Amino acid sequence: MTMPNVDNEIVRMIAADTNTPEETDSRLFEETWAEYSEGARIMD
Repeated sequence: MTMPNVDNEIVRMIAADTNTPEETDSRLFEETWAEYSEGARIMD
């Protein structure tokens, strides 16, 4: 069994909840993720 692509599931849920195209939400998700993860460090 393969694992679903979590990013795609998140984008689909956001698009459904906000009634916006998946392409728009996908772009915004990618931009936000890139901004958030830039320079991020895991401190465990």
